[in-house]
Amino acid sequence: MINNRLILASAAAYFAGRGYFVNTNYNVPGTDNVVVDMAAVMPILKELKYRTQKGFAPSGILAHMIDAGWVTVQEIVKKTGYKLSFVGETLEDAAREGWVEIDISGDEARCRIKDYRVPAKECILVFSGIEGLESKLAIFQSLRGACNAGYFIFPYKLDAGITEKIVSTGAGIMHFYEQHGILQEIIPADFCEIQDLKLFAMLTERVLYDNFWIQREEII
Repeated sequence: MINNRLILASAAAYFAGRGYFVNTNYNVPGTDNVVVDMAAVMPILKELKYRTQKGFAPSGILAHMIDAGWVTVQEIVKKTGYKLSFVGETLEDAAREGWVEIDISGDEARCRIKDYRVPAKECILVFSGIEGLESKLAIFQSLRGACNAGYFIFPYKLDAGITEKIVSTGAGIMHFYEQHGILQEIIPADFCEIQDLKLFAMLTERVLYDNFWIQREEII
């Protein structure tokens, strides 16, 4: 019997072969334990190369500063839930590496993004549809503004009702042929622009970080 692991392994190979960085069974940072079956992120290679010299950005903190202008350190502590000492040390490191600038001239220390760009061109969420379809559709819809597209994969043909339910969310459908190890796009996904840049940053940065070091054959 085909299981989720086989489908996701095939999907990971499919997207990795097209240049995406992939994480499966991915607990999305910045969410309340939201797990997606797979996130496929297309990197901006120039940005990743830049980070080999500069270091990776602390996206869990910087994401809360996107499009926010000057933000006090206390505001960041409140948004992230991290301890003040950790936030302060992380921001000092980020300032030394050129990601942020810090102003301590007022009553409260504050900071803003200086040279941070999300190093990803696009993000596609992928789900195996054979288990927990309703909950996975809900997860996809909750993350719709932070990804460009989504696909649901099945090893069998679908009836019209389920097909319509998936397509109505903007997701596409793929058919998995176990005997041949092939994924075939049955219905293309709607491709959308990113609306939630903060969540997009947190969603993609971890995937890029993990895959980058694996490909460089380094152990963190």
